[in-house]
Amino acid sequence: MPSKLPDPKPKRSNESQDSESDEKEKNYTPSNDKRSSDIEIEEVSKNPEVEKNEKTYTPPNDLGLPMAKFIPEDLLKNALQQAAGSWEKDNDPELKVKRIKPRTLFIVGSLIFIMLCWVLYEMVSDRAPVEQGQGIIKVPLPTEFVAREDELKSNATNFLAAKNWSDALPYVRSSPGIENKLRIYQDRSPKEPVGVNLFQPIDVIKVRGGNILYLLGLQDENEKFTKLYFTEEKPHAIIWEALVAYCDEPFETLNSSKDPSLNEGTYRVYAKADGYYSGIYEEKEWQAIELSYPNTDKNILAYVQRNSEEAEKMKPLLNKRENSVPLILLIKPSSGNDSKRAPEIIELLGVGWHEL
Repeated sequence: MPSKLPDPKPKRSNESQDSESDEKEKNYTPSNDKRSSDIEIEEVSKNPEVEKNEKTYTPPNDLGLPMAKFIPEDLLKNALQQAAGSWEKDNDPELKVKRIKPRTLFIVGSLIFIMLCWVLYEMVSDRAPVEQGQGIIKVPLPTEFVAREDELKSNATNFLAAKNWSDALPYVRSSPGIENKLRIYQDRSPKEPVGVNLFQPIDVIKVRGGNILYLLGLQDENEKFTKLYFTEEKPHAIIWEALVAYCDEPFETLNSSKDPSLNEGTYRVYAKADGYYSGIYEEKEWQAIELSYPNTDKNILAYVQRNSEEAEKMKPLLNKRENSVPLILLIKPSSGNDSKRAPEIIELLGVGWHEL
């Protein structure tokens, strides 16, 4: 037998609900509610756990990661820039970067191109030396000279085969007193006839004044190498003075002569600026010149007056040069009676031993 359901509770009427709400509104006191809310806020603010949570709260950044709240803005910005890489960094306002104009780049590039072209030109072309002994011009020889090459080699062979220097006269350049010079040099250094084993190709050199000389190298039967200089004019004679480095007096007599009457003479020597001064030769008034000669180890110190015209001529030739230069000098030897005096250079006669 089913159980009996409980009786439903009687529903309250709408009128009773309205009357109750009206009664609550009548009994509402605003000051009491405000006071209770203030009390709640004060209790929350006095709660140390809530205050601690507020201080330690870290707001997330754009990536959702915690970010320090009290980091200065500049420090934070620099940190972000360093993390992003140097490409994202701001330019230093004090550092002004100037862009190079295209016109400037074009000008600089053109100059570099011209310099490279000039260097290439110098490498592939042979320029004429200013002085004898400074280089060789390897240029096509004149047709007439090539046709006479065998004749010049024959003349060189006959010149070296001569028994004495006087017999070599037909093959040497004509100059004032050449016969007397050949005779004097024969007594000083007798000539010995030699044969030729090998000739080198003929070269052309340019010397001071724009003159042209022809150079023929050869090796004799004693395996000695010799250079012969020929004149440009016909019959292309051998420049004998350059071959033997002719001097009016032996080179050794410049500072060892005991003859007080010995006058100045012409000397073909190697010259080089020097810095040794002694005795009456002071640096303010004199320039020291070291002189040397082929086939000898002896060096002789000579002096030229610093303010003289000859010193001005010699300065561009010898100043700051490590190698010696072949010069023709008029020199007054030191006298045996005055040991304090050294050889003194009177005049510069020629640059290169080929000059007269």
